[in-house]
Amino acid sequence: MAALDFGAYVLLGIAAVLFLLLQSWLAATVVRRVVGIPTGWPRTIGVGLVMSAVMALTVQYLYRAGTGQNAGGLEVAPGVALLLLLLATGWIFALGVGALVVIEAAFPTGSVPGPQSLFFGWKARRRRGRRYAEVISIAVRHGLGSQIRGFGRGASRDR
Repeated sequence: MAALDFGAYVLLGIAAVLFLLLQSWLAATVVRRVVGIPTGWPRTIGVGLVMSAVMALTVQYLYRAGTGQNAGGLEVAPGVALLLLLLATGWIFALGVGALVVIEAAFPTGSVPGPQSLFFGWKARRRRGRRYAEVISIAVRHGLGSQIRGFGRGASRDR
């Protein structure tokens, strides 16, 4: 009998994870539609997961508050708890959209190198660094060092 209970808990856990992923994907899809620009799926799914987790905690708290099971916490009528839940849902969605916009503005999609390039791209980075050093040394050798350092601040225009 204990094995059946354990199996039921495992199946329930798997179902909960699948539901959370589905809910996060749905939230991420809606957020991508609202933002209106192409955003990366990993960051969108991450925002969706955070939104889903916060929503789950909010529903749980407000359910306890509406049914009188919140010992020492908020206790309201069920109708008020439902209105607070609707308000909280709007705020959670708005904050999720805002977080995705801030993340997208700080790190636009495609600007951050993938994990593979961190491990396997060192040769290209080293070649690029050598080339930049070579270009700068040629510029300094031909008298353009002051232009590189401060773009000629304080220098006369006729030079």
